[in-house]
Amino acid sequence: MKNATGKRGLALLLSLLLCLGLLPGVTLAGGSEDMPLELTVFDNNRSGEYGGGETDGYLELDEAGALHFDVSAGASLSGPGSITGVWLVDAATLAERYDLLACGGDDQSAVESWEDETGSTVWFLNVWIQGLTISGAAVGDYRLKVKVGSETLYSEAYSDEYYSTDGMAHVVAYGSFSGGPRITTSWLTPATLGEAYSKRLEAEPVSGGAITWELVSGSLPDGLSLAADGTISGTPTVRDNFQFTVRATEAGGGSSEKKLWLSVTYPLPRLLNPELTKTYRLPDGAAGVPYSFQCLAEPALEGDTLQWRIEYYHD
Repeated sequence: MKNATGKRGLALLLSLLLCLGLLPGVTLAGGSEDMPLELTVFDNNRSGEYGGGETDGYLELDEAGALHFDVSAGASLSGPGSITGVWLVDAATLAERYDLLACGGDDQSAVESWEDETGSTVWFLNVWIQGLTISGAAVGDYRLKVKVGSETLYSEAYSDEYYSTDGMAHVVAYGSFSGGPRITTSWLTPATLGEAYSKRLEAEPVSGGAITWELVSGSLPDGLSLAADGTISGTPTVRDNFQFTVRATEAGGGSSEKKLWLSVTYPLPRLLNPELTKTYRLPDGAAGVPYSFQCLAEPALEGDTLQWRIEYYHD
């Protein structure tokens, strides 16, 4: 920790990590978890909430069978490298379908770098291509593939407190969003294992009729159910990521379907220090004076073990 001149606050963001034996493949030690390739597509055939392309993960063909869209993606890299290819690939087989660097867009993609708090260099891929056009695109599900130096990355499902995506671009036929209600729910707040959950799906009716909802395919998390009014509720009993399709039907009108993604996460440990639960700030220290403070917490799940790590600090 850096030396201070005079009394200075130690603002620390502490990361509480559960050492869970039932999470195979999760490494808790040795730095922050890498960010997978996270994809966002902007459908310029449809207007989004803020006037730009719709960002619900769907790309609707126009009357001539063409896509018009932008693409954004980001991911952690193991080192430097040049971007040599960006494709939409078949979601199931990963076969390359469309070379996005040859689709007439304005490519502003770059590999960026900076130093983290330990002085180590962090490498990050930032993909941003505007004004893409694909004529005669086939209906189906696609992932993004990016070649950077010796690394090949594919877009993956991703979910956090504010955002959730299945990592795919879903190309649908012209008119898919005109016959029924416009489903405006694009992502669902993650649920927490063992805690009550409630989220109501939203849709805009075409002619003002009442909307009823149903599950078409896939499955909701164990313990959750979908009511006819669009409310997903219950108490999840299994931690996992769940993908499913819902249908909204307007009384006296048509229906629309949409794929959604819902993650169930483990509950966070509970901090026991009043100083941390109120301000997330440790007591002040002074230069030249020995400092000691014990952080206290209890695991959210009985039998789990806590591990402490300083992820970031500043003075």
